[in-house]
Amino acid sequence: MIRETHEAHGVKFYLERTPALIQDRQVQLDDGTIVDCDLVVIGIGVRPNTALAEKAGVATDNGVLVNEFLETNMPGIFAAGDIASWPDPRAGRIRVEHWVVAERQGQTAARNILGARERFTVPPFFWSNHFDVGIRYVGHGSGDDRATVSGDLKAKDASVIFRAGDKLTAVASIGRDLENLKAEVALERGEEFRVS
Repeated sequence: MIRETHEAHGVKFYLERTPALIQDRQVQLDDGTIVDCDLVVIGIGVRPNTALAEKAGVATDNGVLVNEFLETNMPGIFAAGDIASWPDPRAGRIRVEHWVVAERQGQTAARNILGARERFTVPPFFWSNHFDVGIRYVGHGSGDDRATVSGDLKAKDASVIFRAGDKLTAVASIGRDLENLKAEVALERGEEFRVS
């Protein structure tokens, strides 16, 4: 996990810091740092609203618990998307908040509602654009994973490969979309992934 200050495109990120005081054109962080500013943007996490599921007797824990078919503990009741906590075959039980995951799970859940009994085994895949940098990410790494950089991050042509021991857990890439898609296939099939 990145624990330091980073600056890109005139935007400075103070990671793992909390605002202690916000005043006119100034923010004081929990470590005493004073930041002069014209605009403050604060990213606040969300909690899945599981109240309805709990009232219905559906099992929850950091979301609605589903099995590999995206079915809850109540036969015939399925959950998909941001609220679904599912057993990923590579990472264990996870919940991912991204529309690509929700779309893919929704498709699988719909087929299973119709009787397909199809396991959801697709590795999480999502992307994000930050100014002129498009980041592609596939898999589900943790803060304990070993990260190896292939390529040149400053040139925006690189992949970061995450591994737990010898096991591939995730790949983040900039400017290497094809390589990221190959990593997705390798993760899905449980095959080794080598950077081209």
